[in-house]
Amino acid sequence: MRNCLKITHSITVMLSRCRLCLIVLGTCVLSVFPEFLLQAQPQNVEVQVRPLNAIAPEIVVPPGRGSSAMRRTTDDMRRAADDRWERVRNSENFVVEVKIHNGTDRSYLIKANKVSLRAESGERVRPLEASEDGPTPVLTDQTIAPGAEIRGYLSFPPGSYTGARGFLIEERTQANEGFSIDF
Repeated sequence: MRNCLKITHSITVMLSRCRLCLIVLGTCVLSVFPEFLLQAQPQNVEVQVRPLNAIAPEIVVPPGRGSSAMRRTTDDMRRAADDRWERVRNSENFVVEVKIHNGTDRSYLIKANKVSLRAESGERVRPLEASEDGPTPVLTDQTIAPGAEIRGYLSFPPGSYTGARGFLIEERTQANEGFSIDF
């Protein structure tokens, strides 16, 4: 019995020392590689492409609510949205809205003519040249800074489309990061 107690005590001491070693080792790793702690939340670029010909724009504040300044601002927003919607609805072209939010610490470049739609046949269709009767703002080639969000519209020939494809270019490395969105 006495030998069992000695063995149990020895195992307990060894486990205590192992725990202490693991704590020291963990502290050393975190002090040498502190970026593990900084990456608590994943960073990414969010891309949204949605067809507009079939849906009306959303108006956030209903008429008659809020202060008079807010109502004037809301009415101005509603008129601009209605004008944009009329341009989309009256357009013979297929119009999409593209939104990109850069949640990373890197800058990206978007080239508007590299965004294509997938026709039902599987063919890739490039956007049309911007025209005065299209919705504004038109998506243009531009840099998307860290934390920034951009939005713009692209017009495509009339047709049935199943999704969108494209890519962003990481500015520092010039690497392409593609996206594919189904409608």
